[in-house]
Amino acid sequence: SSYGTNQIAPAMPIIISKKMVFTALLGTGVNDTFKYDRYFQILPNGPQGNRSLSFGFFETAMTMQPAPQTVALLGEDSEFGKNVLAGARFNAKKAGLRVVHEAHFPMNNVDFGPVLRATKAAAPEVVFAASYPGSSVGMVRAVRELNYTPRMFGGAMIGLTFTALKTQLGNLLNGIVINENYVPEPTMKFPGVDNVLRDYQKKAAGAGIDPLGFWSPMAYAELQILGQAVNAVGKIDQRLIAEYIHRTTFDTVMGTVKFGPLGEWDKSRILFIQYQHVHAGDIDQFRHPGVQVILYPPELKSGTFIQPFAAART
Repeated sequence: SSYGTNQIAPAMPIIISKKMVFTALLGTGVNDTFKYDRYFQILPNGPQGNRSLSFGFFETAMTMQPAPQTVALLGEDSEFGKNVLAGARFNAKKAGLRVVHEAHFPMNNVDFGPVLRATKAAAPEVVFAASYPGSSVGMVRAVRELNYTPRMFGGAMIGLTFTALKTQLGNLLNGIVINENYVPEPTMKFPGVDNVLRDYQKKAAGAGIDPLGFWSPMAYAELQILGQAVNAVGKIDQRLIAEYIHRTTFDTVMGTVKFGPLGEWDKSRILFIQYQHVHAGDIDQFRHPGVQVILYPPELKSGTFIQPFAAART
């Protein structure tokens, strides 16, 4: 597939009609409706994809002392936003948080002042947002402009992981907690991942593309899995390839991967990271540990949660 939920979902009816194996790159909950048995998601969501993009966020929130009691949910009016907020509502309730405000905004929204003023008026302790890149950037800038500091802010804010946007936003990122797939923390040293990144970054230099390429190990792992399956089957047989992928545990540059019935990873391994000590105008800082600190899951945790949000901003 191409990248992202909003591109994968429209392709599904065509893929299904052709009965083809479909390895999808970085989508959320796409197969919950289709339940297509030849779909495989290269994103560590786990079996409950919609819930995974907020579960670690709320688990981290509940480590604050005293534990928060209220939350606001903000979501883009898109396939992605609706899927993620559905999971966030469930996880917030499970964590014992009361939703005091929920707002939806169009994909082409450019002014997030009104959205955040309404959120601030509801006085939530925690704010979770589900947004694609343009909305994520607009929200981060509005947070600074309004000097808005709930106890915790972040969510599934796609785009804040992109190198160009990280460099553009600089210290505006500090304190924000978001989901990630790979960051160069010492707990993420899977066999071969450093080689992939080194080779990618060497080719990216001067090519006008993302110089860091922290998404590239996911795409590389996708092709590792597909390549191993085709070689094991020995021919291009869509049914046999899909059956092989379902029953096999794969060793990849993103660690061990095993798929569940709907083609999601059988266990979630979505990271939740906090931006810490980011300064303006420096791409190289994101190559090093300590700037994108892993807070969740516990087995990959690489640093301490700085909270409340206002403390991390300074």
